[in-house]
Amino acid sequence: MKPNILIAIIVLCLGAAACQQPSSWASDTDLGGDADGADGDADVDTTWPDASPDSGMDADEMDLDADETDLDADETDIDADEDPPPIDCVVNGHTVDEPACGWLHHIGRDVVPLLEGTRDERLDDASIVAWWSLKEGVLYLSNPVVYSNCNFTTGDARIGPLDVCPSGRAWQVGLAAVQVPNYSLSAVEATAARLFPGRTIASVLEATAIEAGLDAASVDAVVASTGDLRKSWLLRTSAVGFTHQVGTVVAECIDSSRSWCFGSGWDTSRWFASDREAAMTSIEDIRAIFDALAP
Repeated sequence: MKPNILIAIIVLCLGAAACQQPSSWASDTDLGGDADGADGDADVDTTWPDASPDSGMDADEMDLDADETDLDADETDIDADEDPPPIDCVVNGHTVDEPACGWLHHIGRDVVPLLEGTRDERLDDASIVAWWSLKEGVLYLSNPVVYSNCNFTTGDARIGPLDVCPSGRAWQVGLAAVQVPNYSLSAVEATAARLFPGRTIASVLEATAIEAGLDAASVDAVVASTGDLRKSWLLRTSAVGFTHQVGTVVAECIDSSRSWCFGSGWDTSRWFASDREAAMTSIEDIRAIFDALAP
């Protein structure tokens, strides 16, 4: 073999050896460290080996990092789909604070799907009743499900979860702020059976009492209740209360203008029901909130 050719072969071999990445550098550098939530700088050996990696090796690693970054972005997109941004609660130009905003979200997500009719009909019905409850101030309670307000001859007063309002007096309960005397027990039980097929009335009462935060003994008392107390707790089952209340609100406040529907006597009425126009705008805004939340 000619000497010049031999020298060239030796030079090429030495160059290839110098360009080869040492195995110790590959093992010391953890490209997935950041993905594990650790500080990547703390895990990476930043001391370069004697043989510096060529630009091709760097580019490959950078491409791998980019791929990992793309994967993180894809995962973020998935999380965004699972947890959509919160829906603002602005009704009639007024920002609805907590806990009322949270209860509006609860109605949109959890009550609307339980109502009867098409999706549009469910949204209409729920927004009308939610407007009534919002302007009554009930949604600003920490737990409206347990709410029970009786009109005594001396005025309105809250009563306990197992108390019964005297016969013939206005008695407002639950998330729907519905009047107990307006409906018969048989009608309310029929509604519960229709909305929750395959479940017993006792199981519906139990679930509602638990949602209201009652202790075990009180839950048992609700399940065993009869008469007006039983009716009041079925109406505190939100889907049942909304189903019965919507007809009353439409008749009194939309098709008519009863004195208790509109006014500025207290803050929530002034914000959401100062007059018919404010009420209709409020209902439209609530419906938009529900439309963004309801399945």
